[in-house]
Amino acid sequence: RITGVANATAAVIDAATGLVLAMALVLAVWRWRAVRRRAGVATRKGELTPYIVTGLAPGIWVVNTLGWEVVAALGTVALLLPPALKVCDMAFAGFFAPPRRAPAADAEADPETEPAGGVPSVRNAADDTRLPLWAIALNRAIRAALVIFAAGFVIRSTGLTVAEAVAADSGVGRVAQALVDIILAYLIADLVWVVAKTAISRRMADERATASHGGEGVGGEGGGTGLSRLSTLLPLVRSFLFAVLVVMVVLVSLSSLGVDIGPLLAGAGVAGIAIGFGAQALVKDIVSGVFFLLDDAFRVGEYVEIDTLRGTVEAISVRSLRLRHHRGAIHTVPFGEVRSMTNYSRDWVIMKLEFRVPFDTDTRLVKRLVKKIGGEIQQDEVLGPSLLEPLKSQGVRRVEEFNMVIGVKFMAKPGEQFLIRREAYQRILQAFEDNGIRLASRDVQVKVDAPADADPEAVAQAVSAAAVPATERQAPAGA
Repeated sequence: RITGVANATAAVIDAATGLVLAMALVLAVWRWRAVRRRAGVATRKGELTPYIVTGLAPGIWVVNTLGWEVVAALGTVALLLPPALKVCDMAFAGFFAPPRRAPAADAEADPETEPAGGVPSVRNAADDTRLPLWAIALNRAIRAALVIFAAGFVIRSTGLTVAEAVAADSGVGRVAQALVDIILAYLIADLVWVVAKTAISRRMADERATASHGGEGVGGEGGGTGLSRLSTLLPLVRSFLFAVLVVMVVLVSLSSLGVDIGPLLAGAGVAGIAIGFGAQALVKDIVSGVFFLLDDAFRVGEYVEIDTLRGTVEAISVRSLRLRHHRGAIHTVPFGEVRSMTNYSRDWVIMKLEFRVPFDTDTRLVKRLVKKIGGEIQQDEVLGPSLLEPLKSQGVRRVEEFNMVIGVKFMAKPGEQFLIRREAYQRILQAFEDNGIRLASRDVQVKVDAPADADPEAVAQAVSAAAVPATERQAPAGA
């Protein structure tokens, strides 16, 4: 009516315009495929896209020409919304992400992250660790706006505005209202989840990067420091948040579809009580785990001992923790079965060494040697920072039948004591050898009072006969 063109002529013009746009879209997609192939970054997914567009674009034009506007609108959204979301991610990655560090000239490109041809791969903006958190939140908000616009476009294809469709007391109005509620609930949950998950993942990555090492320790003996308390709790917080968001979206969706969720909530409460009575062990595990976490009894990466089990805390769940033994075995321990726990990775550790020396050893010389070696290790660039207190001689710790035992101790950071112990053993043994101090050995001495005119051969036989029983008495069990 505005242009004065007849309805038939307008319909022909609309059909021709739609056909031209569909063909232009198909040609553009195939042209983009050719460009990507020349750049060497074509993927299997990218190779399928032109065929999908080639089949979908003419189909949308056909159903639109036949007057099926709603079907055409749905097809248009399915065709254009994914590329629009992808372009949004590319724009945020290009504008807000810091530039990637140029690889070294002799470095090989990673085929999983950098395709051939130097063209970076496109991923979801939430997965790009270079983007600031506010940019990821803004990106999800714009993606939500695009989805809302697409939903409004589908609703308007029915001939009603969004407000009219939602307010209409008809089947279309109820479907439109349910669609709007479900989309809003999902988009809000998506925004909260992506921002929270990204923040938690980055904090956990920073904690793992700054941690000295895991609980395996030097030489695979265990006792290394673990992550912080927050990093131990963050995976549980992330899982709890995801479960809450999923339940909320499901309940809102069911309520929007006309399902009365009141009986569902009541039934869930009754079912929870029944499960609580029927699965007392499960409840005990969960409650015990909560109190262990509140007491900060362990953290991920720490080396702990539970009854006869030892290992590094590799992961925790709602009801159990998983221990990785330093020889590779995995132990899964329910919290309810943990009566006590020994943590070898907290704050500091004292290592004690013992040396068995003869009775005539100069203990003051040993003390001076140990003190000198302790100072040398403390000045070492590698071992010094890990040594909290230097080596100290404790003097004679006890006297045994064949020797006396001299004790040496030091304090070190958890996990570092094994490397310091190895170095201390080597240096102390070398110092003993240089100063004529030998380690004690179990010798059997046999004294025979023989007359001066005794036969030497008979004396030797008597000594041998007396030495054999004495040696058997002093031999250790199982030798």
